[in-house]
Amino acid sequence: MKADGEVYTFKGNGQVISGIQMTSAWTTDGSQLTLITELNYMDESSQLTSRLVVQNIQFTMTEDENAMWWSWQSVLIDDQEQDIAEPQCALLLRTSIAENTYEYSVVSDNYNNEKPESCTQNA
Repeated sequence: MKADGEVYTFKGNGQVISGIQMTSAWTTDGSQLTLITELNYMDESSQLTSRLVVQNIQFTMTEDENAMWWSWQSVLIDDQEQDIAEPQCALLLRTSIAENTYEYSVVSDNYNNEKPESCTQNA
């Protein structure tokens, strides 16, 4: 769970389902996580439109493996690189330790001492 309450469910078959019921593919290579999502939506002229979103994320698991820090390295939408703020990080907690945003706010402080350097640069 992210701070905003969005939950990600990682499946062993390379799929991840987000709290907004989107399904993405995921792969890892060392500490690099790649999420690939095809967004389908109705545009302003009521035409079905698709966008391919590729997120490259550096991730760090905490010592107890109940939390994961994400640091976005790049985001591409239809092969166009998007500007991302430096640093752009998020702490994700297992739902077994934080089932809602209130619990997240209470528990998340316990992981600030494990925040990776990539999340503290220029902060």
